[in-house]
Amino acid sequence: MIAFLLPKSGYQNDRITVPFYSCLFYEIEKCSKHLGFTVVYSTLDETDDMMSVLGQMLEKLAGIIFVSNIVEKHIDNALALNIPAVLVNGYSEKIPSVTSDDFMGTYKACEHLLQCGHREIGVLNGISQYVSASNRLSGVVRCLQDHDLKLKPEYLITNNGWEREDGYEAMT
Repeated sequence: MIAFLLPKSGYQNDRITVPFYSCLFYEIEKCSKHLGFTVVYSTLDETDDMMSVLGQMLEKLAGIIFVSNIVEKHIDNALALNIPAVLVNGYSEKIPSVTSDDFMGTYKACEHLLQCGHREIGVLNGISQYVSASNRLSGVVRCLQDHDLKLKPEYLITNNGWEREDGYEAMT
C-alpha cells in the first residue's frame, strides 16, 4: 500500500479534485496498480497526527508520497518509522524530492514574451513561502535583468493561494 498525502487547503477539504492533484494521483495510482500496490489518499495539516490519520494502514505501508508544501514533522515521522518516502511538487533536504524547474520555466516564458516584443511584464505569484513561487519569481526577475529590464513593483501581484479563485481575486 502507498499513501498519497496532501496538505489541507484553507477552504477546500477535498484537494484531490484540483486538476493538478487529480491527474498526479491518477498517474501514481495507475503505475502503483501495475506494480501490485494500492494507493490511498488523505490530507494532512500541521495539527494532524500522521499516525492517527493512517491508523492501521501503517503496518501495510510500502511507502508515502508527500505532495507539495507538507509540514516537516510528517516527513520526520515517516523517517522515524523507516517508511520510504518521496516529496512531489515540493522540496525537502530529508527525502528525495521531485520538482519542476520553476526558475527555468518562468525564465523561458518571460523570454518568449520579450521575443514577441512585450516589455511590460507582470507576475501573478503564489504563496510566497512556497519554494516554487520564489523560484518562479526569480526566473522572471533574472530574465528581465538579462535583458536590461526590471520588474516594476506595481506589476508584481501576490496572493494567498493556488486555486483558481485565488488567481481571480488577485487579478481583480
